[in-house]
Amino acid sequence: TAFTAASTAITTFTTASATISAFTTASTTTTAFTATSEASGAIATASTTVAAFTATSATITAFTAASATITAFTAASATITAFTAASQQSLHLPQLPQQSPHLPQLPQQLLHL
Repeated sequence: TAFTAASTAITTFTTASATISAFTTASTTTTAFTATSEASGAIATASTTVAAFTATSATITAFTAASATITAFTAASATITAFTAASQQSLHLPQLPQQSPHLPQLPQQLLHL
């Protein structure tokens, strides 16, 4: 009976030891899973941040290009306005005579040389 009691105690201890070992393994696995899950969340957040930055950067690039286009258009518009004003002023200049009255007429033979 003492042997049976000792044997039963050893079996109970072995079972308890295996249960504790399994629990320890499960706890370690849970800790690793939690750490992995948190890292995954951080990676997802970083990825979202990078995507938002990329979109913002593209918007800034497009705005810069549009701004350059507007600047070029404004300069061209100013040039057109200045040219139009100069053209309108030139329309009001007095017409010069085709032949100056003070210069002698060239002979027709010289005109055909």
